[in-house]
This record gives sequence, C-alpha cells and structure tokens, in this order.
Amino acid sequence: MRTRITPLTWERYLHEKVAHNQLQAIDDYFFISDDIELMPLFPYPFKIDAVITFLCTQGSLKGRIGLKTFEAVAPCIMILPLNEVLQFDFINEDLNGWFNILSKTLAEELVMHIKERMEISISTHAQPVISLDQEELELNLSYYHLVHDTLRRRDNPHLKEAIRYLLLSLYYQQHPDVSAYSNSPQMSKQEETFIRFTNLVKQNYKHERQVKFYAERLGLTPKYLSQIIKEQTGKSANDWIDEYVMLEAKALLKSSALSIQQISNELNFVDQSTFGKYFKAKEGISPKEYRK
Repeated sequence: MRTRITPLTWERYLHEKVAHNQLQAIDDYFFISDDIELMPLFPYPFKIDAVITFLCTQGSLKGRIGLKTFEAVAPCIMILPLNEVLQFDFINEDLNGWFNILSKTLAEELVMHIKERMEISISTHAQPVISLDQEELELNLSYYHLVHDTLRRRDNPHLKEAIRYLLLSLYYQQHPDVSAYSNSPQMSKQEETFIRFTNLVKQNYKHERQVKFYAERLGLTPKYLSQIIKEQTGKSANDWIDEYVMLEAKALLKSSALSIQQISNELNFVDQSTFGKYFKAKEGISPKEYRK
C-alpha cells in the first residue's frame, strides 16, 4: 500500500526548527538564525505568507522572485517580499550569513511606521539585493546580533515592541536613499504599459486568463497590447499570464498541503481534469507527477 506524502508547508518547517531549538522565535511573529542550513532554500517554486531577509556574509546564490531573476553575492542584504513565489536556482556551497523571517502581521506593522510606503514597495521589488561594503556589513552584523540577543530575554513584557523598533532602525540604515526611487528617470509609455500589465496580471491571474480582459482594463486593443508586451519582453502577453498561473500552481503543489482538486479550485479552473490538461501542456508532466 502506497503512503500518501503530504507536501512540506513553511509553517510546519518553522515550527519543527523552533521545537528543536534551532531557531530563535516569538511564536509565529518573528524568527531568526545564523544557521544557513535552516533557511528555506527550496529548488522549486514555493510561496510563504511572510518576509525573509538574508544578510549574506559569504558565498552567493541565484534565484527568482515571481518571474524576476536575482543574484546575491556576499556581502549583501537580500529581501524576499511578502506573498511572492520564490525559487532558488543556484546556491554556493560556502553560503553563510544570518536570516530572519517576519510574519505578515509584523511586516504590516513595520510598513505602517515607514513614511515612504510606496517607495519601499518599489525599491524592494526593483532591487531585492543590496550590496554592502565592509563597514556596512559590520553594522548590519551588529544589528543582527542585537536582535538575536534581545530575543533571548523571554521575560521582557515588551519583547515584540523591542524587536519591532530594532527592525525599523535596521531598515532605515539599510535604505538611506529609499526616496530616490520616487525620482527615477521617467519611463516610456511602453515600459509603463508593461508594468501596469504585469501588476494587473498579478492581481487577476487566478480569475482572468484572457488578454482581452487586461487590454480592456488598460484601454487598449488586445492586438496592440500583445504587440507592446512582445516588443518589450520578447514574450507574448499570453505567455506572461500562463507563467504567473504556472508559478502559482507549482508553488501550491510543492509548498502547501492542498489537494490537486483544491489547487484547481484556487486557480479557478472548471474542474481538476481541465487543470491537469493545462498543467501538462505547459510543463510536460501532470500535477501529481510534479508534486512527487
């Protein structure tokens, strides 16, 4: 009799590490560690409802945030934003550093205290990796040690507040020029259309997979929108929509315990069979085979 394998979820992953005293944590609010082997560095698309920041002190890694590629080479800070599909394609053997995981609640509390809310969103997505010089590296390390040591004071009734303000201070010293993103060179109309298109796709791909929908929202004809996207990226508008759908499907198959039927429902396919045919046409294997 075959045993059903339930895919690993990030929540279970973290709780297992905390239970074995491998991660310092405040409930489901905040996690920190300098053991890089504990960082979720999965080679397949996965999605977590949290923010990961990684202070890379040695080595390098490459990966993708959504459909955008990145490369982190030490010394640097890498910020993996909330509700994005992540994948790590290459990890150097000598990779080392500190990482922390901020819950959605903590991330939202921090953003409420940051004046440049729009700029932080733009800067994090435009530049998820921030290179550091030696002085900046040492300053960041001192913060991480301070956060880690503060977390050990379990008797502190204001522990969450202490961690929150330490992280805010860390953010501001990492992003001294965040307002510069609001003064970036003006984009062309085609570049602006592409960004507006991808933002619409990110918001609607679970429900809308037709170019016509996005063209109407942008006040363009489907043909003209397709032409702009093709010229800007070399890929068609349909390709971009399909890639978002497939990325989400892969992440849910690998990093959630949802059944294939539930994933089909989540992505608004008419039934599991239709989802299976769609997935196999794009990936070459069935959702069940991919999950294995």
